[in-house]
Amino acid sequence: MSITCPICEAEAEEKLPRVSDRVEIICPMCLRFGITTSALAIVSHRLPEDRHAALYHARAIAVQDENLPLITAGML
Repeated sequence: MSITCPICEAEAEEKLPRVSDRVEIICPMCLRFGITTSALAIVSHRLPEDRHAALYHARAIAVQDENLPLITAGML
């Protein structure tokens, strides 16, 4: 399913089916990451640099845990 990336606003894909309260995004610019539905509801109200900072933070955590980067509302 084609969508707009919530981080960089490029054309991206949503991996279906959704898993619980998370959306998995595959973006050519931001690569693959997850975002909670609560974070998705507020991300568009944040400045671009804050959105990118949240993805950077999620990636840093994911490297330590060896998981998919996941953006939560608390990161925004």
